[in-house]
Amino acid sequence: MLSLDAWRNRIRDGRAARQRRAALKRHDLTVLPLRRDMPEAEDDLAALDRLWETGELERFDALYAAAERRDLMMGNALKLHVVLWTELLARAEGAGDGPALDRLCEPFARWWERSGTPMAGAAYASALLSAAFAHRGGGYADTVSEAQWAAFHARLETGRAALDACATSGAGSLPWAWTHYDYGLHGNDGFEDFQGRFMRAWSLDTANWQLCVAHGVRLLPRWFGDDMGDLDGFARHAASVGQDRFGAGLYALIYGRGYGLGDHDVRDTLCDVDLLMRGYEDLAARYPCQSLYNRWAAGLYFARQYGACAEVFRTRITAIVPEIWLGDSQEEQVDDALDTIRRVGE
Repeated sequence: MLSLDAWRNRIRDGRAARQRRAALKRHDLTVLPLRRDMPEAEDDLAALDRLWETGELERFDALYAAAERRDLMMGNALKLHVVLWTELLARAEGAGDGPALDRLCEPFARWWERSGTPMAGAAYASALLSAAFAHRGGGYADTVSEAQWAAFHARLETGRAALDACATSGAGSLPWAWTHYDYGLHGNDGFEDFQGRFMRAWSLDTANWQLCVAHGVRLLPRWFGDDMGDLDGFARHAASVGQDRFGAGLYALIYGRGYGLGDHDVRDTLCDVDLLMRGYEDLAARYPCQSLYNRWAAGLYFARQYGACAEVFRTRITAIVPEIWLGDSQEEQVDDALDTIRRVGE
């Protein structure tokens, strides 16, 4: 029998679902998960699902290698092999406490123990990084207990050991180099080492804009940057490197990530809003798809270009791609997009 609180939650959730459906209908919108916005990846992602379900992660190396040889840039501007890698890692992410994420690490640990490949080592190290932060918790550093710090560092050390064990064979592997770069955030080797890790990973696939977006965040003064000029200089450099594939699009994508960052106002940056807007137009001309249009709207909202944001919603967006928006569930992400429509329409 449900408790009174459970009944109240069910009533509240039912009301929210009805309101969500009504808002979607009012704006003539559907919900399109990111996976459905890249049909080119359907067969490979289905193969990844099967490997995960059957515990045959040793076969992922071959699946990834075949995708990497194809070097397919999909219609949503994502590389197929990069999507496979990030989708694999998503299996060890998500809400939950430290012990829950430790359990999610177990398939990666078995894969690493059985195969010892750079792919397995990188995947296991990435999973451990997620578990480390779950154990640390989300509080300010001075509120984290000694036990939490010990659990955090223990998992990082295990992850570093896995990466180090396959460093020679993994030097030309994007997953290994990318994970090695991520671990550079948590060492004490200084900015030059961190920048070197990024450049090695980026050189293996300069069209991997997700890596560039992550690096742009880490160049903010709250992390590695000296001032906002570090972010802007990098965004301009990345845009010039990616000119052929993206136009000025990398500038827009790097700055547009600000939508999901707390305490981050475009007015406190050196963002060239005209260049950002041109960047999104360049991307839309090359990759006309709903996930890109959703990124465009979110980026314009961050840039405080509310009229232009409303125009993208009116003329381009026919579906909400939840993963582009903020929230811990698909429902919360859709609500965030609908709230944005409401705010820019006021």
